[in-house]
Amino acid sequence: LEALKGFEAYSLLNRSYDETDILPKTWRARKILVNWILFWSFFRNNYKFYKKALRYKNLNLFPKAYQAFFYVHFLLKNKIQVIHAHYANNGIQASIFKELGLPIKLIVSFHGYDLRLGLKEPNGYYNELFARCNKVIAISNYSKKHLLEFGLQKHKLIVLPNGIDTNFYKKIGNDRYSNGVQFLSVGRLVEE
Repeated sequence: LEALKGFEAYSLLNRSYDETDILPKTWRARKILVNWILFWSFFRNNYKFYKKALRYKNLNLFPKAYQAFFYVHFLLKNKIQVIHAHYANNGIQASIFKELGLPIKLIVSFHGYDLRLGLKEPNGYYNELFARCNKVIAISNYSKKHLLEFGLQKHKLIVLPNGIDTNFYKKIGNDRYSNGVQFLSVGRLVEE
């Protein structure tokens, strides 16, 4: 693929993390590391964030022992300034860091599943998320309409369509694909 040539120069794979990179594997290792981090952060401004994370007890969002603490540690250690959460459920989890007072910006992209959930749930389902996030990305005017109906403030909304502008990309006179086009789509092909 021509579009991906040279992407290695950005070292993206070396800068990608998952939970196994952030959360020590055993409860005992977590306990030891928590005490070490608290000791070394005691005289720094970050200590207050660590203490708040230790008191955070929402097991639905952070089911593993000290999970919120180590996520806070990761964010602070790496000086993360912006979290872009795809889907509202990830945005809700990330919004906890705003609740804890971390100096981050939170952007949440709604893709469809989360809109349908918002339509099923009672009014105000996303109120806390909307209050904490800095911006919300809607992928269509359909999404925009529902996000505003859910109570999102208009100044927090960005419409960034996930699709092709058919007015810009015109068909050229090549009949090479007159029998159809084969393509690969990663995602779901549903109307939103």
